[in-house]
Amino acid sequence: MPSEWAEVDTLIRELGAVRSQFEQTQASESAKAGIDTAIVEATRTVLQTLNAPEHGEALRQARQAIATARHLVAAVAAETERSSRAIERAGELGVKSPRRGGGGAS
Repeated sequence: MPSEWAEVDTLIRELGAVRSQFEQTQASESAKAGIDTAIVEATRTVLQTLNAPEHGEALRQARQAIATARHLVAAVAAETERSSRAIERAGELGVKSPRRGGGGAS
């Protein structure tokens, strides 16, 4: 496989990994929509590399689009983790969430 096709293969695998990570991430509908848009854009740029795998600019754009999507997925996953830890800590402190029937601090 010529090196330009190896690069396209790598991009496809990276895009698949980002999509897989996204599917395992819990997020709000608006966050999911934003990430999905970034993944669609990354997919579009990767598909463009199929037409001209030797075109450096297309490869660069695809790498950048995948990095953007990866960053968004990671940011949402990190925020979800922080939120879960804060809720857990609040529970340990006896603070009840207004969303869960509590009225705030007891």
